[in-house]
Amino acid sequence: MKRCPACDQELASEQYAGAKVERCPTCRGVFVVQSRLDRIKREGAQAPDALKAEAAAEHGSDTRHQIRCPACRGVMDKRPLASRYTTLTIDRCRACPGVWLDGGELALVQLIYAASARGRDVLELQRRMHALEADPERK
Repeated sequence: MKRCPACDQELASEQYAGAKVERCPTCRGVFVVQSRLDRIKREGAQAPDALKAEAAAEHGSDTRHQIRCPACRGVMDKRPLASRYTTLTIDRCRACPGVWLDGGELALVQLIYAASARGRDVLELQRRMHALEADPERK
């Protein structure tokens, strides 16, 4: 049983953008392994307005103190994730691929990725692939 490193509540498993995450029902923080977070960033299909609304609705206070990983209980390091518009501090485990995101930060991570040059390229490629798949002449 994994517990929230911010408020010590039991984490609940759920699907988010097709990936399994562990969410705290109280503070809305999310524990996810790095590979799933990368998948959510690349394949998360929510519109920017929906992500902004999610970030605002779930925004919680940032854990300022050093926390322990819900999976392995190892120490997590604070790492900045910056964009032109904002800087987040996310927690990454030193011992395993676990990442802790405080309430609302999962949506913000996706917005930061979508605003990056790489994110825009990936989203454009996905848009083109969907257009090709929908083209009746290709079928």
